[in-house]
Amino acid sequence: MIIQDNIDEYNALKPHNFQILQSISIWRNSPVNVNSKVNINIILDATEEKEAGSLHLEFREVFGLNLDHIEGASYFWMSIDDVRGDHIEGAKFRVDELADHMIAFYCRTFQAQILSI
Repeated sequence: MIIQDNIDEYNALKPHNFQILQSISIWRNSPVNVNSKVNINIILDATEEKEAGSLHLEFREVFGLNLDHIEGASYFWMSIDDVRGDHIEGAKFRVDELADHMIAFYCRTFQAQILSI
């Protein structure tokens, strides 16, 4: 099941059970220009053997991206918050890695799903 822009459904996936960073990728869909935004995919593996599989996260129209010492990262604790009430132009969600604040950004939309092994 793919979760689309729903934080409650995302939290129901128990993302805290998926903290081992498998991969992170950043790409653009459109030509580079002054207002060009990026997209981010993050794949996290389960921290417990009983939770076989991985959590796949896709974030679209990302901006305000901050990366800090990600090269040594292995554990991620991803938080997604609704920021529509904060009136940040173009932002619906704020994403933050809570353990060490290695990555943070705003995005317009996100998807999440658990893929079994």
